[in-house]
Formats: sequence, structure tokens, C-alpha cells
Amino acid sequence: MERICIIANDFFKKCGIKNLPISQDKINEIVKLNGWELRYYSTSKSIIKRLELEEYAKTHNGFTYTEDDSIIIFVRDELNYLEKINVICHEIGHIVLGHTSCDGILGKSKDKNYENILEKEANTFSLEFQAPIFMLIQKKYDTAEKIFSAGILDRNSAEIQYRKLLERKDKLKPKHTFLKYKIGLSATILMSLMLLVLSIALIKRQIAIDNKKSIQLELITIELIELTTELELITESTESSTKLEVITEPTTESEIVTESESNYQSDKVIITKSGKKYHLPNCFYVANKTGLVELSKEDASEKGYTPCSKCNP
Repeated sequence: MERICIIANDFFKKCGIKNLPISQDKINEIVKLNGWELRYYSTSKSIIKRLELEEYAKTHNGFTYTEDDSIIIFVRDELNYLEKINVICHEIGHIVLGHTSCDGILGKSKDKNYENILEKEANTFSLEFQAPIFMLIQKKYDTAEKIFSAGILDRNSAEIQYRKLLERKDKLKPKHTFLKYKIGLSATILMSLMLLVLSIALIKRQIAIDNKKSIQLELITIELIELTTELELITESTESSTKLEVITEPTTESEIVTESESNYQSDKVIITKSGKKYHLPNCFYVANKTGLVELSKEDASEKGYTPCSKCNP
């Protein structure tokens, strides 16, 4: 699920969120800025009935319905504050991750195993979006109790994110320990070299006292100098390795290029029977729909269709 966490972190930064917890007002602002609609069950009974989703609503705390360019997030009124935030972020996850739909509901599938995968991805997105690990570290929310007490997540979700935080720290800790060991080893070798050079100087002084022994001692000195050179080479190799390890130390942030960012070279677009927009062939608005018509952008414009604001054909 590392890919999902990266996407959630990227969307978090794109929304310009600077502090935790994310408020209901901020969630409403994000929904509005993205052109989505947020509705509660109590004020949407007629819409839910028209869509024939009354039974589905009874067994789900929330769901996202999409039709043409419309995306509506429905949420149960009876949920507490944090539960509502979590459900909305879960549904935002379905949208941002580009999940497929069935009967107009994002994340739903006739294949239950596939549907479970989509649900797990949306759950992971929701937690990482509400409480990004890098923000927890930055703001020093370093225990599950602090995360819960700050009102960022409910107690169970706080425990899950705290365990992820510990895993992130564990991945970094062995690297730092190894670097300290190598740096300490380099210092030890340098100290040994200094003592060796001092010893050579003392030996040379002693050589001057007795000329008869000077030749033998000079030979010893030459051998010591050669040994010193070898040790210096070892030290240089160790220092280079240390620098390399520091440079390549893992960072905490990553970039991701999703499939939705790829550009289609064809000028062909898709329209639906009831819609007023034309879409790219991979747009999730037309995924799994029947009765689709393919034509050129020019023909679509002449017929009065306008480009989809999401896939931007």
C-alpha cells in the first residue's frame, strides 16, 4: 500500500493543508473546490430513492455516486464527528484513486474480491490523508494517545497510524547506526596512522645515534612508510563509502506519476447518450458504461458537447 500512501500525501499537499486535525470546514472546501457534491442521507431521500439505492444506503455509512460529470458523496447523518470525517475521506480516496464503479457507485464491483481490494485502498488513503506520517513526525504526534487526544483520528485508527510511524522509524534507525559505526572506524584508523608516523619520527631520531645501525633502521622505516600508504588508501576508501552512504540515505517523500497523467495522442473522444460532455477513452466517468459513441473532438464540439473538466480531453 506504499503507492496509496504516496498518492494520499501528494493530495494532502495539493490541498494546502498545514495543520492537523483536518476540520469539517476544510473537508467541505476540498469537496467544493474539486467540483464534487456532499449530501447527507436525511436531506437526500428523494435522490436516493430515484437512484434506487435505498437498500444500499441502509447498509453503508456513505457512498459516492457518479453519473456523467456529477460526483455526489452521500453520508449518514447519525455518525459522530470523526466518523463523518473518516467516511468522507474514504470516499475521496475512491475518487482520487480513480476506482471503477458498478451501478454508478465508486468502489463497488460484482467481483467481491476486487471490491475488497478497492475498499482496503480507500481505507489506507483515508488514514494517510487524515494523518500523514510525515506530518505526525513534524508536529511531534509521536504516540497513539497524542494522535487520538488531538482529535486527528479515533482511537483504533490512531493505533494503526502510530504503528506505521514506528515502522518508518525502524527502517531509518539501522541506517544511522551503520553510518555512526563507519565514521567511528575511520576516526580509529586516522588515529592509528598518527601514532605510526610519530613512531617513525622517534625511530629516525634513534637511528642518528648509531651510524652502524642506520642502514637496517632505514629499511624498517621504508617498510613502515609503505604500510602507512596502504592504511591511507584504506581510509580514503572508507571515507568515500561513508559519503556515499550519507548521500543515498532514504528520504521521506516521493513523487509518483499515475496512469491518469499520461496523455492520449488520439483526437478521438467518447460521449454518452444522456451526457453533455465529451471524455477521453480512459475517463472514469465513462468506465463500465454502455451505449458509448466515439467521434472526433471537432464533431463533438459541432454537436454542442463540451470537454469534461476532469479528464480534460
